[in-house]
Amino acid sequence: MNRFLRFLNFYRIPILTFSVLVCFLIGWEILVRLWDVSPHILPTPSAIITTCYAKYNVLLPAIGVTAIECLLGLILGSGLAIILSISFLYVPLLEEIAYPYAVAVKAVPVVAISPLLILWFGNGLFSKVIMAALICFFPVLVNATTGLRQISSEALNLFQTLSASRTQILIHLRIPSSAPYLFSSLKVGSTLSVVGAIVAELAGADKGIGFVLMVAALQLDTTLLFSALIFISLFGVSLFWALALLERKILDRLHLRPVN
Repeated sequence: MNRFLRFLNFYRIPILTFSVLVCFLIGWEILVRLWDVSPHILPTPSAIITTCYAKYNVLLPAIGVTAIECLLGLILGSGLAIILSISFLYVPLLEEIAYPYAVAVKAVPVVAISPLLILWFGNGLFSKVIMAALICFFPVLVNATTGLRQISSEALNLFQTLSASRTQILIHLRIPSSAPYLFSSLKVGSTLSVVGAIVAELAGADKGIGFVLMVAALQLDTTLLFSALIFISLFGVSLFWALALLERKILDRLHLRPVN
């Protein structure tokens, strides 16, 4: 009995989260059946789950294509943002010149950019990667710039006393100290990259989960729409928690705490 209580106490948050989800789905199922809602308006959870199983041979390859677009976009956007933030650190004038343009790019709605990217780069992989990179670029830039400057003055003085070069200070002090900020921005960027890839696919694509959404909407197949949304959510959550797990392992080794 005590072991069971300890188990419940240790896993109370996942258990509560799962319980809320089950109660929500049961309530949804009951209300849709009681009110006799048309499947074209709101299908039942059981019908959606059945469609997920029946259409997995369509949904799984589609989410695989979108996953590649998201991951490549996240790597590209985050890599450019980190390189630019390091440049800001050593060339302050560059920050004053480039930062307003980064803000301007962030201020433009992604829906307005996606048709241009399709027009310029076609409806293949490259345009989707660019869109995913653009949408996750700004949060990584802001957090990386902040993190690289949030270092202990005592540690910096120690490195300077030991005649460490700027490169050594960057590699051995600034980058490790900025890890909490980098991972915080990467987790945000991971979810945004999914949004960017989907928006780009909706603007023009012949494969990917966004293409499945577009076809399902044209065919008024609401059940398939919900099924595609489930696959998108599962991928987004999986990517977020993979980064969270990597963050925990690296920050534990560096003896740092994540940014709240």
